[in-house]
Amino acid sequence: MKLVLLLVVVFISVSSGSLVEDCVSRGIPASSALLTEDLLTVEMSGSLAMGDSLLKHYGGVFFLLADSIADGWSVVGLQVNIPGASLILFREDVFSAVERMQQGLSEEVLASWILEHTWVTRN
Repeated sequence: MKLVLLLVVVFISVSSGSLVEDCVSRGIPASSALLTEDLLTVEMSGSLAMGDSLLKHYGGVFFLLADSIADGWSVVGLQVNIPGASLILFREDVFSAVERMQQGLSEEVLASWILEHTWVTRN
């Protein structure tokens, strides 16, 4: 069991570099990314005061996760850390959001739903 866990951590460490590259290629100022069994955590620059720019970047990370789920990843929660705060979307909410995407909801309606279900914590 420990060997399997070690292999998973090694795989995640190797693939996290490509996650950062994927974020950066989408215009998201990510500095690190870590995928565990339950959570995708992305560290990026920004602040709560950035308003729409922060929301655009947060949405970009969500859609990267949604694309990865469509490519076969398991559904995991999402945590985006910025200096002084974290934005968290729990696994069940990610699942619900992906279901809503599959139902064909507009991006605006989906974005609003995601924001309503995102927890913001100050660090």
